[in-house]
Amino acid sequence: MVLDRKDEKDVRHSLLLVDGDFILPNNFALILNGVKNRFRNARITVLTFENKELFVKDNFPGVEVVIPKNNTGKFRLALEMLSLLRRRFDFIIVSSLSVSPVIAGLMFGRCPVFLHNKWFEWYRIRYRTFLDLIRGVKSADKNRRKRNNGIKDILKNIGRLFIVLSEAREDCIKSRVLIEDNGYTDIGHIVTAIKQAQQIFVNPDITLLTYDERVQHFNSAFPQIRFVAAGRYGNRLKFIVEMHKMRRQRFSHVILTALDIPNISLSLLFMRAEVALYNKWHQWWSLDFRGIGGYLKVILKILIMIPALIYLLSAAGFILFRTKLRMCFMNFKINKAT
Repeated sequence: MVLDRKDEKDVRHSLLLVDGDFILPNNFALILNGVKNRFRNARITVLTFENKELFVKDNFPGVEVVIPKNNTGKFRLALEMLSLLRRRFDFIIVSSLSVSPVIAGLMFGRCPVFLHNKWFEWYRIRYRTFLDLIRGVKSADKNRRKRNNGIKDILKNIGRLFIVLSEAREDCIKSRVLIEDNGYTDIGHIVTAIKQAQQIFVNPDITLLTYDERVQHFNSAFPQIRFVAAGRYGNRLKFIVEMHKMRRQRFSHVILTALDIPNISLSLLFMRAEVALYNKWHQWWSLDFRGIGGYLKVILKILIMIPALIYLLSAAGFILFRTKLRMCFMNFKINKAT
């Protein structure tokens, strides 16, 4: 297991906004402002063209701006997007239905993809399934261009055969967060953890897993969150069983308030969520299994340390042997003189 210290900004949800073709700077600013309003707590990264870099930085100082290297072409934008997707974003938002960013987001994003267009409409983008074909499901976008004005529109229409746009209402964008109260952590610390989750995550839907006796300390202060009581205080087995049952609820984040080995193991093995520790010193730590590279480093260190340890033991043994031999020789000389 690996513990990695995180700043609060690193724990926040991360979002990638991709600029579209032929969007004027003022229109893109309105799109970005709509994104900031809907994803209020998120860390926003904007992938845009070189001619908008200074404009975005001047008007949105808290936003990270990335531009394609060496080239401003749309294909270079898609390649830069693929490079950025090596990070783990929680949301991807495209500002137009350009083929390459949509394909990159759906295939490599591993997170929900949304469209926020120049008409300031919100849509969720997903693959069209076989069941959609049978049912004849159509995309919900209202401002679709009806005429084809060239190869670009033809490609977009071909791409629409493989995707479905559905309306993205405010309640569609939720972050399911599980906070675990192990029963012996201070009540005040659990309250602080809940407040931190409300401030950090985008539209958080929080569930608190705790014990029967401790629910009363939280339900009046946080009527909007859900409580799961895992039996009477001290019943660790019931707590772990209840936690295992909750693995199907698809939480995006699991927050631990103490380093309990069973809770950590269960969270990492079954929850399929990002696991974080919020400790009593109000520090954030991410938890994950050590990767293959980490194990290889440990094995390499052990292989290097074995010869070094053998050398040190041999040197120490030689020094002790030499000291013992010298003492014996001195005792022999003393005995011979007397």
